[in-house]
Amino acid sequence: MQFMSKKANLRQTQIVTLTDYHQKQIEDINQDKENMLKECQQKKEGILSKIFISLSFNFVELRSQLIHKEQLLIEAKQNLEAMNEYQVFIFKIKFFFFFNQSNSIDRKLNNNKMMK
Repeated sequence: MQFMSKKANLRQTQIVTLTDYHQKQIEDINQDKENMLKECQQKKEGILSKIFISLSFNFVELRSQLIHKEQLLIEAKQNLEAMNEYQVFIFKIKFFFFFNQSNSIDRKLNNNKMMK
């Protein structure tokens, strides 16, 4: 009986020892997991901050280009308005000359008819 008791005790001790060993392994694995998650989070934050800085720079650059293009558009509109004023002015001049020429042609025709 004592032999059986010693064997049972030995088995119980081995089970406790294995359980303690496995518990330590589980704790080590959980600790490694936490360390890897922290490292991954730090890398992710570093990458995200680099992306954010890059996007901020790109946004500033694009905003600057947009402002420049808007200024060019304003200048083009002003030039177009100035050209429209010239076109109206040129049209008036042409109309004036055409009207005067047609009147002078009519007068010449009338003078020629009168002379005959």
